[in-house]
Amino acid sequence: MGSAGDFFSDSQYETYWDPPYTADGVRVPGLPGYYDEGYFRAISPTTGLVVGGAPTSFGSPPGYPPGTAEFWTGAGPIRALPRLQEDGDADAFAAADDGRVGGCAVRDDVLKPVIWTGVR
Repeated sequence: MGSAGDFFSDSQYETYWDPPYTADGVRVPGLPGYYDEGYFRAISPTTGLVVGGAPTSFGSPPGYPPGTAEFWTGAGPIRALPRLQEDGDADAFAAADDGRVGGCAVRDDVLKPVIWTGVR
């Protein structure tokens, strides 16, 4: 799990690799970010819960979505983790087998550490 890029579009997208580990991997349709890209950053040790983010850019134009913390269970779509405020960025960096996800989110223009629980 991780991200792969496209040289011509200059973007990254959520990707996983299974044996025999082909060079391209399998792209997973992600959530919209400012640059239409996303990243898998961590996977839980045994349950395969994958987390990451669809980032935005500081000072993004109005109408673009804020950065989104996201998770994927290995099947189905990537889903968003809740933000601390509707227009605040969020990102995820750690996943545990019990459904806890560690990351950060913006509230009142301040970046806060966050642990989401019960993520499945």
